Amino acid sequence: MSLPRFVQDEVDGKAARDRKPKRHEKATAKALGGRTQPGSGSKAGFKGDVRDVATPLNEFLVECKRTEDQSLRVQASWLNKITTEAGITREPALAIQFEPDVLRRVAQPGQLTAEPDWIAVPRSVFRRLLDAVGVEESEWVSET
Repeated sequence: MSLPRFVQDEVDGKAARDRKPKRHEKATAKALGGRTQPGSGSKAGFKGDVRDVATPLNEFLVECKRTEDQSLRVQASWLNKITTEAGITREPALAIQFEPDVLRRVAQPGQLTAEPDWIAVPRSVFRRLLDAVGVEESEWVSET
């Protein structure tokens, strides 16, 4: 006789693994002033993981990804997905979270430890954000 799924998931450690992405979504929504999507964006009409993240100029739809490893391979399909779901009325963003313990463990002596939470946006969006605060292109564009 097999165990009920919720019990088997607990035995396998799956329940704990599933909670961490949910916590990442909730923390991202709280930090950015947004709201989490029902079902992590799996339902029709409720795409992306975090919505209603707004600045005076932009509204963002955020896809959340996290890892307990030293690296996270960003997949082109993730970027296409969140760009499509954002449509023309919102800007796409990718929230990436690393475990703080991993960042501390891989830091070299004398090296600062990176923040665990990062947001990636298309360069055109970043450019518009810089324009909005009055930063000239020559101040951030490399000559190489």
